[in-house]
Parts: sequence; C-alpha cells; structure tokens
Amino acid sequence: MRDLLVLAIVFGSLPVAFARPWIGVLVFAWISYMNPHRYTWGIASDFTVAMLVAAATLAGLLFTRDRQSIPWRRETLLIAALWAVFTFTTFFALNEQAAWAQWQKVSKILLMTFVTLVLINAAEKLRYLLLTIALSVGAIGVKGGLWVLITGGAHRVYGPPRSFMAGNNDLGLALAMTLPMLLYLARGERRRWFRLALRGTFVLTALACVFTYSRGAFLSLLVAAFLMLVDARRKTLAALLIGAGVLAVVWIVPAHWTARMDTIGQYEQDRSAQGRLNAWRLAWNLALARPFTGGGFEFLRDRR
Repeated sequence: MRDLLVLAIVFGSLPVAFARPWIGVLVFAWISYMNPHRYTWGIASDFTVAMLVAAATLAGLLFTRDRQSIPWRRETLLIAALWAVFTFTTFFALNEQAAWAQWQKVSKILLMTFVTLVLINAAEKLRYLLLTIALSVGAIGVKGGLWVLITGGAHRVYGPPRSFMAGNNDLGLALAMTLPMLLYLARGERRRWFRLALRGTFVLTALACVFTYSRGAFLSLLVAAFLMLVDARRKTLAALLIGAGVLAVVWIVPAHWTARMDTIGQYEQDRSAQGRLNAWRLAWNLALARPFTGGGFEFLRDRR
C-alpha cells in the first residue's frame, strides 16, 4: 500500500513538474530530504523516483518563462568553483572507480541546486521551498520524537534506511539544522493551526535530535538553542522554555544516554572519538603529500 501511494504521488507530480517546474523543485526536495520511498518494502523502495522528478523538472525548465538567470554572486561562484575542484581531483583520485561514482552523485545534487536558483525566483516560492524542506526533515523528527515517547528513549533514533541521513550522526545534524528553520517559519505563519503544528514539529524534532545518541548532534543542538535564544523576541520566555525542555529531557533520559554524553569529556579513552581524530590526521597528512590533487572521493574504500 505504501509503495502504491508513493508511486502515485510521484507519477502524478510529473505532469505538474513539467508544466510548472518550480513545483518540481519542491517535489524533488521532498523526495531528497524525507526519502518517502525508503519507508516502503516493495518496488518503490529502489525506484528512481528522484531521477524521474528531476527529468520532468529539467524538461519543463527548457520551455518555461517563469525563471531567472543564475544569480552569479559570491556564494554561487564558490559552489561552481567547488564543483570544478571536485572534478579536477577526481581525475587523480586514489580510488578512481569509486571516486567517479561519487562525483556523479555530487554533480547531480549541485545541478539541482542551480536549477533551484533559477526557478525559485520569488519570496512566496522560497517560503514554499523552506516549508517543504523543514517539514520533510521535520516529519522524520516527529516520527522519531513519538518513538522516543513510546520507548522512553531506550533506543537510538535513525533516519530513512539507505539515505544520506540513515545514520544517527547524520540524522542528528540534519534535525539540529532544521530547528531554526521551523522556528522561523512558525514565527511568520498567520494561520494559527499551522503555526501550532510547526511548533509541535519543532518540539518533537528537538526530542528526536537528543535521542539520536549522537554527541555531535547534542553539541549542535546546544549551539542552535543558544543562537535561537539570542535571536528570540521574548528572551525571558524563550529561556524558560529552553530550561523546561532541558529539565524534561534530563528527567526521561536513560542512564546509558548520560554515559554516552559523558564520553565527550573523556575522548582520549573513546574509540569512536579517536577514530575521528585519526581520520583528521590522515586527511591532513594526505593534503600535505598531495596538496593539489588530494585523495579524491572514497579514497579509503576497499578497491578489490
């Protein structure tokens, strides 16, 4: 049933994406961030849904007049320069086959980034895009937050299987990055029911972020909370709400969550933390040995 629903939505969106390609950008963002097909177990699970929507959107882009030129600013120039660096270093990659496969993935993402810059050419469209991204990641946060409440936080929250956010660390970072977006969108929302829905999504997403058991996500959440407090209109109320949230989390967290967070201050004895530090040292030494070409994508993957 899930497969049929996802495929029906995707195939139903293709004519719309062709006729109004900016809506195709929204559908592509929904698939890319929420990964709804990864929550199915049949044909839709491995179906190239994102490619279909991207193809319809690109075809529509060729014919639509509702577009703008690429805004060549500092940021877009840096993105283009970054892609050029990726391409150059891939020619000299240590693991050439895997590097080119990853280069293709990255290039597709950057292509759709520029398509987004061309088609999202009005404030209203930008708000729809932000809502799509925030609610796509927020849906995962709501699911994870409810799971935490049901299980008492005994298990880690993970992202959609076989996606960029499958791991708890990747998901935790994505959830922390989405929280300010949800708060911003709720602040500018006039419809009371939708404003409450965005705030409810914010709370459950924050809870899911904590219970990814990711130490990096936890630190990111603390930084995000501080910045949101600084930007809050009613700082006293915001501080009280954050304090209440912290007390609530402290009250429900199991002992093994606390034990894991305590390892932040004892990184010398933690294998995971030492693995990260060793990876940084390896990257630094590789940069010194190959300053212009680096190692390329996936240079540590087994080449057998």
